[in-house]
Amino acid sequence: MAFFRFRSTLKGMKLPGAKSISLAPFIEEFKGYSFFHLKSDALAALAVALMTIPQSIAYSLLAGLPPTAGLYSAIFGAIFAAGFGSSRHLISGPSTGTAILIQTSIAEIVNSYYETATGKELEAIILHILTQIVVLMGIIQVLAALFHVSKLLQFVSRPVVLGYFAGITIAIVATQVFYFTGVSGTQEGAAFTLLKIWIFFT
Repeated sequence: MAFFRFRSTLKGMKLPGAKSISLAPFIEEFKGYSFFHLKSDALAALAVALMTIPQSIAYSLLAGLPPTAGLYSAIFGAIFAAGFGSSRHLISGPSTGTAILIQTSIAEIVNSYYETATGKELEAIILHILTQIVVLMGIIQVLAALFHVSKLLQFVSRPVVLGYFAGITIAIVATQVFYFTGVSGTQEGAAFTLLKIWIFFT
């Protein structure tokens, strides 16, 4: 049964054609928009913006980036999602999952190839790596939209999704424990770090 379902899904993943994706879906949304809801939408946008400012700054710090990076991603992410997104319910901008993935990716590259970089040089390298990640992810998302790869998401089971979020939770705790306890494990190793955390709480 699962095989036939998978085969039928693959049939729906057709090659991109002229009408396979709309480059300006917001035009269709504006055609049926009622300006009677403009005041309510403006107040909702203001409330979301006030909440997004500290949240985006926190996400940028979680990713190991300057606070301005989170603000830029929230602003331009919302603009592009509103203009080119296919769903009005889609959450745009920075998130916990993307912040953790970006932080781990940048840290692995820096630790492997740029161990001696410090100060402004290190900051420039990090921003350069981040730019490459953003461009590559944009290309992948455009190709995924053209080929309707989202149909494959129905085969991702709930335990996989829950495990993903559980892993993100553990990663967040591990990366932020220094700010909460003042314990750093960069020199001593994981075992000694856990021992110091245990002493801190007991």
